[in-house]
Amino acid sequence: MAIQLLLVVLINLVIIMQLGPHVFSGDQFGSSFGYSVAAVDLNNDGFDDLVVGAPFYLKPKIGGAIYIYMGKPNSLMLATNTKPIKILSRTMNEKECHALQCEHARFGASLANAGDLNQDGFNDLIVGAPYEGNGAIYIFHGSASGIVPKPSQRISATDLSHPFKAFGAALGTGMDVDNNSYPDVLVGAFESDSVALLYSRPIITLKSNITLSPEIIDLNAKNNCPPSISTYLCIEIQICLTYTTQASLPNDAIKIRYKVISEKFDPKVLIVRALFLQPTPGTNYETSGELKLRRKNSENCKKVQAYLRDSFRDKLNPIKFQFSYELMVPKPVRTSSPPDINSYPILDLINSDKTTEERQVEIQKECGSDNQCQSDLVLFAKPVNLTKVNDKDPYVLNNKETNSLQIQFTVTNRGEPAYDTKLFLRIPGNLDYQGVDYSESKQPVDCAAKNKTLILCDRLGNPFLQGTRLSFKVKLQVNDPDSSTNILKLYAKISTTSEEISIDDTTANLTIEVLIMTDIHITGRSSPEQVVYSGEVRGESAVKTEDDIGPAVNHTYEIYNKGPGSVPNSRLTIKWPYELTSSGGHGKHLLYLMQPPQVMEGNVICQHPTIINPASIKFKGQTSDEGTSYSVKRRRRETEPKASEISLTPKARKKSESLSCHDGARCYIIDCHLTNLMAEKSAVIIIRARLWESTLLEDFRSVDEVNIISSASYEIIQDEDIIKQTDDSNDKYDIVTVAIPDIDIAPSKSVPWWVILIAIIVGLAFLICLGFILWKCGFFKRRSRDQLRAYHVIVEKNNFISSFFIFMPVFNACTGALSSFNFFKSVNSCRKCLFNFYFYICLLHVPPPPSSDVHSASSSLHFALATYFFCKDAAHFLSSHSMVAFSLWRSSLAAATNYKTAFRIWSASVTRYGGTQGQSRPARLVRIDPGIREQTVSPLVGR
Repeated sequence: MAIQLLLVVLINLVIIMQLGPHVFSGDQFGSSFGYSVAAVDLNNDGFDDLVVGAPFYLKPKIGGAIYIYMGKPNSLMLATNTKPIKILSRTMNEKECHALQCEHARFGASLANAGDLNQDGFNDLIVGAPYEGNGAIYIFHGSASGIVPKPSQRISATDLSHPFKAFGAALGTGMDVDNNSYPDVLVGAFESDSVALLYSRPIITLKSNITLSPEIIDLNAKNNCPPSISTYLCIEIQICLTYTTQASLPNDAIKIRYKVISEKFDPKVLIVRALFLQPTPGTNYETSGELKLRRKNSENCKKVQAYLRDSFRDKLNPIKFQFSYELMVPKPVRTSSPPDINSYPILDLINSDKTTEERQVEIQKECGSDNQCQSDLVLFAKPVNLTKVNDKDPYVLNNKETNSLQIQFTVTNRGEPAYDTKLFLRIPGNLDYQGVDYSESKQPVDCAAKNKTLILCDRLGNPFLQGTRLSFKVKLQVNDPDSSTNILKLYAKISTTSEEISIDDTTANLTIEVLIMTDIHITGRSSPEQVVYSGEVRGESAVKTEDDIGPAVNHTYEIYNKGPGSVPNSRLTIKWPYELTSSGGHGKHLLYLMQPPQVMEGNVICQHPTIINPASIKFKGQTSDEGTSYSVKRRRRETEPKASEISLTPKARKKSESLSCHDGARCYIIDCHLTNLMAEKSAVIIIRARLWESTLLEDFRSVDEVNIISSASYEIIQDEDIIKQTDDSNDKYDIVTVAIPDIDIAPSKSVPWWVILIAIIVGLAFLICLGFILWKCGFFKRRSRDQLRAYHVIVEKNNFISSFFIFMPVFNACTGALSSFNFFKSVNSCRKCLFNFYFYICLLHVPPPPSSDVHSASSSLHFALATYFFCKDAAHFLSSHSMVAFSLWRSSLAAATNYKTAFRIWSASVTRYGGTQGQSRPARLVRIDPGIREQTVSPLVGR
């Protein structure tokens, strides 16, 4: 034996000398790679595997690592290029890591070959982590593929009754202290000067034999259940268990607790099809019990009854059952001496698949001998009462006609029966599910909206037999016909639990275009509708405030949507006449913009024109109720219309000019973007400006009116032609502001010279004819001397009366001249002339006093002036109005009467006094009638 051992050592020395040293390096500086090492044959291939510890390997929440280098079966040594398996310390959550100081655990500080702890034929590895809390050790099992990365067991210092510190700093293995055929482990804790001896518990391997009857259940078969539930189909479950172990148990009899769950363990199963006759309290899909196994390899059985629900949908997939087992052992009792560890066996939880297992019962299907259904479903879908131009175009839904939509589905099966056939319909968010119509088919169809966009239709047939044809309609409603997404895309799919031969014809895609019908109507107004321009011409530099520009002009555009659909995106283009056209650069200002367009209503964003207040004129005003600004101090011409303005209306004028973008004016384009113009809603835009008066005073002084026109046009912005207008003739509108010149600046209309000449000739001819007629009638014939003597004149001293009658002819002449001039000016002058004529007539009742030559001269002068102004008045009246002919006749009559009175006074004065009375003095006139000698007849003069 010694010779053989010596021979092996010599061979290894020779190999080492030939191959040279092998060096392995860690992958993190300072990790203390190589702090501990162990040689373990983890895969039982006859070659040791090298385990290297790196307890100071550090990462977030990681404190230590081990590296496993697997030995090659074709070499006696590890190759330097062997890629190691790296296992890090246990991953913990934030709270646990902080409590155990996981980054300082020093996982891998100790390593040991534990031997075959679970008696599975592979050696196991123990790794110590002495500073994970108070310390812990981890047990890793070996396998045919090498080490199992997940530890099978963790034993910490807190699991033991004795308070250990640095538990796991040292490990000792390779001995069976209690002689139960399982190796035991020593664990050192140097900070507590203690060593823990851990005994290995015996391993029991459980074997099961489960029988389900029937293995294939026919849903159309007669019931096979006990009389209490004779209307159902039952499944009998038989559970048989045996166990094996390498340990010598004090009592070979063990108890196993079993638990059976029907389908509920599968998260995909919503409704459990099989229920138990004797379920666990509180459930109907679970049952449990105990089995006592008296000795090794001794089988014991238990039967369980399950029954099927009266009806269920899934008739294709098998009914599954899950079985789990638990070894029933008493808890160890703490005594002064160690307990008999063989009295506390455990089940093999790693290598035994008998602790949890599944079984299933197939359902008999009409799908041939292989019981595998291969269906061939075909789905066809189309909208009801919708048309399209050609096959490539989408269907069109007119929202003015209806917002309802019906999709007709037709399902046929050309293969074997299809079980649990369902229709899934995916719809857009602006569609609502309204119901299903299966009147065309005798078979009812259940449809329901699972969420906003998914509709599920089931009960199409279970099974859906070969050759079956089913047709039904799904009713939908467009909940937002004005949505910006007007292309409705629907996706339908037919599904079955059977195996589908071809899936190409089990889906259907529909594209429906919602045609939005609407009518946009544009109106506008000018505020004010008419403006008067006047004043003097000013240069741009002389204009300081907006009041100096001219009157305020505001154009208001209203965009009204009559519906029924709304318009998501549209544009209003306003052409604003801001200056006159010119051959050069800039023209003269016209409608001068003072501020950007104002949006009073609606979702509108207008482009700010660059021509807003280019002269930087001072803004002064306040906002009106229309959203526009007016000057606080308005001009008198705007607030107090003159009497002359009554005749300045457009109907009374003849000559007019128009200034528009196409004729005479240069316009700026103002683009306004409108969003979400809903049905029966409006958008209002106001443009505030000032009329530049100087431009009109310079270029349009001789016209009666100037029409200034701004225009607006509306268009819908859309990628596709899905919005239609019922009437697009009202998508344009022009706003007209009428500018009228003040009459003071209007050119005066002179009377032609020939009109004046003819009027004078006619007036003179009329005067001559009138004088001739009066002369013929004896109007100028002098009365007899005796009649004159019948008048007795009493003269009193009164200078005031004499002076009055001396200057009365002059006053009358001046008044007549002024009246004639005013009449030619206006209608008001006619009234004054009539008043003058009336005044002349009144003078006839007051005879002028007979006096000296001064009185005679004044009477002659009176006659001459009256004759002159009569001729002038007649000429003016005839040139102006024919309606004053009567007044002209009265004026001439008054002049003639004045002349006659003056002549009579002059004659009486000469006859009575002969001009030799000395100094004349004002007299009081008394008319003496026969029989009455003296009587005062004139109340004009007092004593």
